[in-house]
Amino acid sequence: MKRTNYLLRLDNPCPESWDGMAPTAKERFGQQCAKNVVDFTGMTDDQVLVILKTFNENLCGRIDDSQLNRYLVTHTETTLSAQLFKVFAGLFLFASADSNAQELIRA
Repeated sequence: MKRTNYLLRLDNPCPESWDGMAPTAKERFGQQCAKNVVDFTGMTDDQVLVILKTFNENLCGRIDDSQLNRYLVTHTETTLSAQLFKVFAGLFLFASADSNAQELIRA
C-alpha cells in the first residue's frame, strides 16, 4: 500500500494583509499576486488536502501557524487493499482469541 505524506510549509509569505484583500465568493483576491487566496485556517487536514489535490499550479492561501511545518494526516484516503487487510486482520485476531479462550477454560 502506497502512502503519501504532505508537508505544509511556507517559503515566501505574502506581505499583503488578509483584511486588505477584496472578498470573492469563497475566498479573497490578492492584488499583488493576482490570485484567489483560500482561507485554510478553519479547515481540517482532509479539507486542506482536497483543495491541494484539485490545484495543478501554485496556490495562495491563508494558514495558521499550527498548520505549518507538520505532516497533514488524512482520514479519508483508504484503498480497497487497505480495507481488505483490516478485515482479514480482524478476522484472524477474532479467531485466535476464541481458540485461546477455549484453551484457558479447559486447563
